[in-house]
Amino acid sequence: MCLELATGKKIWMRDVLADFDLTKPGSDIPNWFFGIGCTPVLEEGLVIALVGGQPNSGVVAFDADTGKTVWEAVGKETWDGAPTDTGEAFEWSAEEQIVSYSSPIVATIHGRRHLLCLLRHGLVSLDPRTGRENFKYWFRSRVYESVNAARPLVIGDKVFLTAAYDVGSALLKVKPDGKSFEEVWRNRRNLLAHWSTPIHVDGFIYGFSGRHEQEGLFRCLELATGEVVWEFSGYAGDFDDLRLDPLTQKFSDAKTGESMPWPFYGRGAKIRAGDLFIVLGERGTLSLVKVNPKKFEEISRTSYEALEYPPHIWTAPVLSRKRLYLRAENALVCLDVSPAIADGP
Repeated sequence: MCLELATGKKIWMRDVLADFDLTKPGSDIPNWFFGIGCTPVLEEGLVIALVGGQPNSGVVAFDADTGKTVWEAVGKETWDGAPTDTGEAFEWSAEEQIVSYSSPIVATIHGRRHLLCLLRHGLVSLDPRTGRENFKYWFRSRVYESVNAARPLVIGDKVFLTAAYDVGSALLKVKPDGKSFEEVWRNRRNLLAHWSTPIHVDGFIYGFSGRHEQEGLFRCLELATGEVVWEFSGYAGDFDDLRLDPLTQKFSDAKTGESMPWPFYGRGAKIRAGDLFIVLGERGTLSLVKVNPKKFEEISRTSYEALEYPPHIWTAPVLSRKRLYLRAENALVCLDVSPAIADGP
């Protein structure tokens, strides 16, 4: 949907479920499955989204002014017969899903614009103007009920990928021709990001790893090798100092009874602000963490009643104009994070 920003007036709308055969029997998105979860991108007058249509409409470009379809790409023609991680060629079926939670990204590599889309079967690089394929890379879990959700990271001429469900991560180096690449390394255990896209800083990758909450770890990887430099669950104390209420699932100080933030991050989310990460754990714990490739270094943490579990909090913080926005399923918290002024109000 396209809306006029000032008034909210609808300019155009497309029903992708109806327009791309997603509601018919045996179609791409059964009602009980994960569905569509990407954020569209805008590139030179095109709105590009991963709609997951059959048989070759995994990625669709719409005219930004009118909403009309400009091109469709990715599906059976992309993956039927493609090599997999087992060494065998993939055989397409009518029940294949092309959906993705991962948002596409457009980047310039070796002077060429690449539309990089991490769909259910793997990464595809397309020409954003035409939808023509540059290259593809199989990156899929062998677990049927799984998704690729973290966005690809573009670092110079390299592309970093990660996913949960025993997929792990990989680093690809795009060659100058823009049509081929080499796999720098592939590791199934170092970082398994469920949905929160990692952040690259000066040769290191920082991200949350783990399919389930109890597996959640904040990890730092060396980009060149993929090796784990450090990891942290969010808890650094002694369990004897804590008391957990089994009914409310809240922690408090065992001696004082004072309530405290949930001590584990789980599968958290984060953003970078200068030399700090603003981290939001999935049970509402908010932390400031130093960007430090040598060790985990937390500055402070807190929590807010409006963000208390349940439900889980999976949305990354947003920082804009000295305001920090934290969103839960049924609440929005806005914090003033401007520096204190000694002589001011």
